[in-house]
Amino acid sequence: MHGESPASFVVELKYQALEYRDSTVHIAFGWEVHVNAKDKSCTLWHHAPHRRRGPGYDLAFERSKQLLESRGWRVEIGGVARLKPPITAEEVSWSIDSELAGAKPPIPKPVDFLIPPRRVVMVSDNNKSDEWDLWVVLESRPGLHRSHKIVFEEQSGQFGLATAQNIFVGFWGSFVQTLQALEAVE
Repeated sequence: MHGESPASFVVELKYQALEYRDSTVHIAFGWEVHVNAKDKSCTLWHHAPHRRRGPGYDLAFERSKQLLESRGWRVEIGGVARLKPPITAEEVSWSIDSELAGAKPPIPKPVDFLIPPRRVVMVSDNNKSDEWDLWVVLESRPGLHRSHKIVFEEQSGQFGLATAQNIFVGFWGSFVQTLQALEAVE
């Protein structure tokens, strides 16, 4: 069945959510009715860019949109529809090396804890059910409970901090800005 689209599916409209189900996926999308509009219109929301989108995501979104349109809704799309193509660990490393080479003033001490970038799923500091698909690029004190990590989010191109327990704390901007924030924390 790989590569084939499931023939039967169900779309359920709920308050501020639209649930799509077929034999392979169950996905909920946000939707919002435009109450002051003169026509029957709504916004169908894509998931946030940092959230992982499974193989059935695009088909589920398109079918949900088509179902709304077939029932007379004028559908606007909210959120980011197309994600940037995934990058490789080598591209993440190249980005960091380029930034460090051009840093003004130069980084005063060597960056000893750079590691080969690896993908890790983390939870948000303020919402444990919100998952982030991030690249870990630096561990300040590997193995220690109070160590921190510098992470990279490829859709936004930003670096941020995370705890040793894989809890994403937030973005700080560039690699150098995040490295400075890490030094202030430790």
